[in-house]
Amino acid sequence: MSPRLSKVSLSGWSAAALAVSVFLTGLGLTAIWRHSLRQSAEAEDYSRFTRQVDQLQADVATRFRLPHYGMAGLRASVAAAGGALSRDGFRDYVEARNLKTEFPGVRGFAFVERVPRLAVPLMEAAERAGGVSSFTVRSSGSAAELYVVRYIEPLGHNAEALGLDLGWERLRRQAIERAIDSGEPVLTAPISLVQDQRRSPGFLYLLPLYRHGSDPSTAEQRRTALLGLLYTPIVVAELMAGTAKLESEGVDFRLLAQAGASGPVVVFDSSRALANTTGEPPTQSYVDRHFTASRRLTVGQQQLELQVASTATFERASDARASWTVGVGGVLLSTLLAATLWLLARGRARAVAAAEAMTADLDRLAKVAQRTSNAVIITDKERRVVWVNEGFTRISGYTLDEFKGRVPGHLLQTENTDAKTVRAIGEQLGRGTGFRTEICNRSKDGRDYWVDIDVQPLHDARGQLTGFMAVETDITEMRSARMHLERLAREQAVMLDSDLVGIVKLRDRVSVWSNRGLGLMFGYSEEELRGAPARLLYLDDESYAALGAAAYPVLSNGGTYRTQLQMRHRSGSPIWVDLSGVRVSTDPDESMWLMVDITALKQHQLAMERAALYDALTGLPNRTLLQDRLSQALTGAGRRGQALAVAYMDLDGFKAVNDTHGHDAGDAVLCAVGERLHATLRESDTVARLGGDEFVFVLSPAGTDREVAEVLRRVQAAIGQPVPLPSGAHAMVGASIGVARYPEDGNEAAILLTLADERMFREKRLRHRSYDRETVAVAVR
Repeated sequence: MSPRLSKVSLSGWSAAALAVSVFLTGLGLTAIWRHSLRQSAEAEDYSRFTRQVDQLQADVATRFRLPHYGMAGLRASVAAAGGALSRDGFRDYVEARNLKTEFPGVRGFAFVERVPRLAVPLMEAAERAGGVSSFTVRSSGSAAELYVVRYIEPLGHNAEALGLDLGWERLRRQAIERAIDSGEPVLTAPISLVQDQRRSPGFLYLLPLYRHGSDPSTAEQRRTALLGLLYTPIVVAELMAGTAKLESEGVDFRLLAQAGASGPVVVFDSSRALANTTGEPPTQSYVDRHFTASRRLTVGQQQLELQVASTATFERASDARASWTVGVGGVLLSTLLAATLWLLARGRARAVAAAEAMTADLDRLAKVAQRTSNAVIITDKERRVVWVNEGFTRISGYTLDEFKGRVPGHLLQTENTDAKTVRAIGEQLGRGTGFRTEICNRSKDGRDYWVDIDVQPLHDARGQLTGFMAVETDITEMRSARMHLERLAREQAVMLDSDLVGIVKLRDRVSVWSNRGLGLMFGYSEEELRGAPARLLYLDDESYAALGAAAYPVLSNGGTYRTQLQMRHRSGSPIWVDLSGVRVSTDPDESMWLMVDITALKQHQLAMERAALYDALTGLPNRTLLQDRLSQALTGAGRRGQALAVAYMDLDGFKAVNDTHGHDAGDAVLCAVGERLHATLRESDTVARLGGDEFVFVLSPAGTDREVAEVLRRVQAAIGQPVPLPSGAHAMVGASIGVARYPEDGNEAAILLTLADERMFREKRLRHRSYDRETVAVAVR
């Protein structure tokens, strides 16, 4: 082999090795670039999917909150009416609301009354007498107490539920008892509504209603003070109507609920109708989806799970063409570069041809850089703009023609640009070194925006500085999010150090941290509270155990527990606290509790309720409270088969006291009469002042006519005693009394009061001042 041939062969192998090396390097760079683009597209798609999931979760939560708002408004209207609830009032409230627009998915509103099984015939008779001729209680089983739907509106499509005993079925009864004991709204497990002809999955949303003026704080007190329950029947498919439109935007979703011991079931599927009336067992139908998410919601102490998955529509919207373009272009460019080097080794003519091909490829590569989302700026060494890409125009609004020959900082920087950053940039450029920083610029339309800028110097073949290239990334939204998080952190620090809200972190119900506000609220120092058991703040062992039993199951399921209860100040005095707790870590024994002192609010509420229910002068119940107690006494007497007497009393000679001694003396006489009535009658009896010099007392239970007459004689004897007046004088008054008895004279409060009033006036006209046996007998009859 000649030396020349060997040299040519050696050069060929070297050129081939170099070409292969360049080709492999190009493939590696192309793979890295394409992988980066795919990651960016994947992150953007996931962000878009997460936003849709957040929107869906908020929509579902809002739809479940609306029925609660409706029941809370109904409860407030009952409280405003003094605790009175009638069929007409209930119907007026429901008819005043637009159910379809205000409460989508809600079939109506209903009132449930707790009725002893033995009293069912009395309830049916009362309802039929009240105008509901077809009212019949429907139940099964042998429970001592029934929970009967007494009112439900609109009645038309809910007629099947009227008179139904909700307590006959286990899931409904469990939810009812949980609502009564906790005092909070409760959502039942999935059920089938009797008024839903399709028998699709549904719920009952229950809200307890307690007797007006009562303030029960324990489960036992709440059972005793129960007036009834409000509830809304909800058809899940109707409640979710409208949310299913998200399917067209790229997601499918299902709603799961706990169905007791059988575990979770699907109660709604946006892509199909459910065949099972109380939900179907969940399947793995979303395992083949690109994006999935699961969110938990707590509605009325019921745990719901929202499962969301992307659809083919969503995935088609993802544009992967850019990464494929880069991949194909990179492979082609790598191949052409390798071929060019090979051709350079083969001869000048082929090198020229390869150079032309490479120029075309570089032009295509430049087009890729031109269309990237980042801004690219190239300047000369005097920092004047030579070239900008379309990404820069999209971010700043300036075109190459508008920007060419200008110094970027002169046009983009504003009064909001940090002066220290500008000086640092000038120093780096002056030294001809690269750097990276964040800076605030202003666009052509006057909008301030933030960019992450990476500047690198450009050199010629001799290493001389020829200019700079800057790559800018718009970080306005990212910086805004970061500043928002920093602001939230500052606000959280201020909140934790608040004197108005007490905050404590517990582990195994022992304090591990508390803020200053908790110590101020309960009278302890932060050192005294650190390591102290939570029992220190409770009134007694019963309330401590009751809250733990009610709250920690909710917290363990990821929910938030909130209630109002009385707790103990260091001085031993009780204080009212609005208490809410939540789990804050994966440790199941660790929880965070927020407390607000609402003692003043409770005292104000108590004062307002007392002003509404008690006579301001004598402190006796007024007409409103008398009606409530008399109705309860009649119900109890009917249930126990006992007699009851209503006595209507008017003072004789009271006007003369006012005319002779003045109104202050009259007030003293009225107060003395109230005290003497209390002292003469039993604890089980009720004494009320209706106004002026008129009083009513209810004897419950009442004995025979002779025994009632004896009570009335004692009352008249007590009232007939002289009353000392503020002036030092004494006054004497008498009393005319009329009596009506239950059940002989009637079984309704209004009838008994009217009859007793008439008998009192009849006695007053006859000017009887005391009761002998014959007079009492006449008054009683």
